[in-house]
Amino acid sequence: IDLVITDHHECKQELPVAAAVVDPHRPDGGYPHKNLSGVGVAFKLAAALCGDQEEVLRNYADMVCLGTVADVMSLQGENRVFVSRGLEMLKSTRRPGIAALMAETGCTPDQVSASAIGFMLAPRVNAAGRMGKIDLAVELFLTDDAERATYLAKALCDLNRQRQQVESEIYEEAVSMLPAGKVPEAIVLADEKWHQGVVGIVSSRMAEEYCCPAFLICLDGEHGKASSRSYGGFNLFSALTALSPLLESYGGHELAAGFTINRSQIPAFRQQICQMASQFYSDESPRTVLDIDCAITPELLTIKGIESLSALEPTGNGCPKPALMMKNLVIDRISLVGGGRHTRLRLRDRHHTINGIFFSTTPESASIEVGDMVDVAFQPQINEFRGERSVQMYVLDIRPSCTAECPPDTAGYASIRTGKVTAADAARLTPDRNMLGMVWRYLAQRGPVLKEEPMCLCRKIVRWSGKSLSLGQLLVCLDIFREADLLKTQRIHRYLHLTL
Repeated sequence: IDLVITDHHECKQELPVAAAVVDPHRPDGGYPHKNLSGVGVAFKLAAALCGDQEEVLRNYADMVCLGTVADVMSLQGENRVFVSRGLEMLKSTRRPGIAALMAETGCTPDQVSASAIGFMLAPRVNAAGRMGKIDLAVELFLTDDAERATYLAKALCDLNRQRQQVESEIYEEAVSMLPAGKVPEAIVLADEKWHQGVVGIVSSRMAEEYCCPAFLICLDGEHGKASSRSYGGFNLFSALTALSPLLESYGGHELAAGFTINRSQIPAFRQQICQMASQFYSDESPRTVLDIDCAITPELLTIKGIESLSALEPTGNGCPKPALMMKNLVIDRISLVGGGRHTRLRLRDRHHTINGIFFSTTPESASIEVGDMVDVAFQPQINEFRGERSVQMYVLDIRPSCTAECPPDTAGYASIRTGKVTAADAARLTPDRNMLGMVWRYLAQRGPVLKEEPMCLCRKIVRWSGKSLSLGQLLVCLDIFREADLLKTQRIHRYLHLTL
C-alpha cells in the first residue's frame, strides 16, 4: 500500500521508505515553523488535501488547539494562531464529546483557556492513551450522541484517577531506588512492574524535582522500553544519537524522547549518560533559576489588574503567564489540602492579607513555618467560590526574605574541594572568624538536626544575622565545621542534612 507518514519529532539521517514523510524537521524541508505538534502536522496534511487551509481551520481549530496544548508545544508562530482560534471555537463547541468533557471537569465556556486545557481537559484525554484505552478518547471526539458523550467523559475522568494512582506508585518506587547521599547527574532507573504509558509523566516529575534528565525504563524480559525527559537545556535526542550503539532503537526530540535497550546495556548507558550530563551542567552556577518578570507591591494585586493580564493570552509553553514577586510577606497561616499533597497559605504585610496555593508542595519540602518572612514568586489568579471572587496567588516558589546580600555564587568552590583553587577564589570564599561564628550560632540555635536546601539555609542565616553571605562561603563554612568534627553533613538529593 502507499504509505504517508506524519510526525513532529526529530528526523534521523535516513528517512523511512514511504510515499511521503511529512515532518517540519526534515533537513531538506525548510519549513519555518519547526515546533508543530503531531496534530499540527496532521492539520497541514488535511489542508493540503482539501486545498483550503482556512476552511480546515474553521472546522477543526478546536481539535488542533487541544492537541497543541496537550502536547505542551511552544505557543509561538502558527501554534499561537491555532490555539487562539481554537479557544474561540471551544467557547461554543458543537462537538458533544468536548462539551461533555468540559462539563464533567467544571470548565465552563467562559473559563476555557490554554491553562484550563492543560490542567483540566488534556490530562483526561491523554489518560486514554496512557492507560491503553485510546478508543474512549476517539469515540468521545467522534460521537454525535450527547448521552453517550456524557458517559465517555465520565469514563475518561475515572481513567485519569486510575492514572494518578499508578503514577504515584511508580514515583514512590522510583524515588526509593535513587542512590542516597548525592544529587544524581542523570536518573536512570528500570523495573519490570512499571506501566509503560505512565512512566513518561513520572520521568517529567523527577526531572523537575531533581534538576536533571530522567530516564525510566520498563523491563520486559531482556528488553526495556524507556521514556525520558530533559532538564535545563540538555538535548535528549542528541544524547541518544551519541549513545545509539547501546540502544536498539530511539526517537523523540530535545525535551522528550524514548528508546528501547537490552537489559545488559543499561549499566553502560547509565554511566555514559551521567558522564554526558556531568559535562553539560556546570558547578559554577545554580542549575535551578526562576526568572521573575516583575516585583510588585500588594496594593497592585487587584481583580481588575489580574483581568487586564488576559490581553497576553493564550499563555503556556514558550509564552508563559507573567511570574511576579512580592517581598517581605509574613506567613500568617498554613493548611494542607488535597489529602496533604498541597499547601494553602495566608500571607500578610502591614496592611494587606493575601491567600495563596502551593501545589505539590508541603511546608516541610518548602521549608516554611508560620511567622516566617518570605519572598513569594507567583502567578496572579482570581479564585471563585460560592459566587465570591477574590485575589489568589498561584505560588511558584518561596524563599526566605533577606535584609543583606545573599548571592547564589559558588564559583571556585569546586576548585577548593579539589585543591586547585586560585588566589582570587580563595579570597572571595574563605570566611573570617566573624562569619564562621555567625553561621555556627545560627546552626546551634536551630540544631541539633537540620534539613534544608543549601540556598534556603543561606538566606535564612542572612535574614537572621542581617549580614551578607554567599552560598559558596556557606559551603566552605560547613566544610570547615565538618573537618573540625563539629558537625556531620549528608547531601540527599536537593537537601542538606546537618547533625551537630
